[in-house]
Amino acid sequence: NVYLTGVGGIIRENIVGLRISFIINATYEAPNVNIKDLECIRVPIDDTVDDDISLYLEEVADKLNEVVSKNRRAIVHCVAGISRSSSLVLAL
Repeated sequence: NVYLTGVGGIIRENIVGLRISFIINATYEAPNVNIKDLECIRVPIDDTVDDDISLYLEEVADKLNEVVSKNRRAIVHCVAGISRSSSLVLAL
């Protein structure tokens, strides 16, 4: 299962309640979550035409496929949950 959200959805209650074990943080500015046994990676991109998200699509798709194949749950987020995070999920 892969969930998509903005930074406002990255709260302990959601992460624990949904049994999330992996988070992709598609921002420069939002801090990574620090919860035991939670794996977080940052995809450092801005929501501008100057940043090339395609540089990260294969890496993110591979990681999400790995997570899903192990029946783990992931959240992909950016600030608003609209552009960056949805583009990364579509790569899956």
